[in-house]
Amino acid sequence: MHTLMLVLFVLIALGGVVQVGFLVALAREGLRAGRRLDALAVRLGQDLQPALVDFSKAARQFAEVSDVAALQARRVDLLVNETVEHVERAEAAFRHVVLPAAGRIAAVGMAVRVARGAYRVWRRWRD
Repeated sequence: MHTLMLVLFVLIALGGVVQVGFLVALAREGLRAGRRLDALAVRLGQDLQPALVDFSKAARQFAEVSDVAALQARRVDLLVNETVEHVERAEAAFRHVVLPAAGRIAAVGMAVRVARGAYRVWRRWRD
């Protein structure tokens, strides 16, 4: 029975040694994978750096364009408001100056037509 126990102890010890071997191999592979991940992270950082710089430039340019567009929109708004004021003044001047004068001219034209018609009626009546 002692020999069976001795064989089992030897088998258990060999199993432990094999487990230690597997754990050492696993640790080495884990270290290698970690180094590869670090190298990949460095490469990605180097590859993404120009893209980040370009993105940063694009964001600054977009902000500048946005500022210019806002300024131009304010200018257009001022121009439209000024144009509306000029049109309103021109309309008021037209109403106060041109329409009364046109009404007087139309009245004079009507008076001339009435006078001609009266003259024709008078001439026919006289003859």
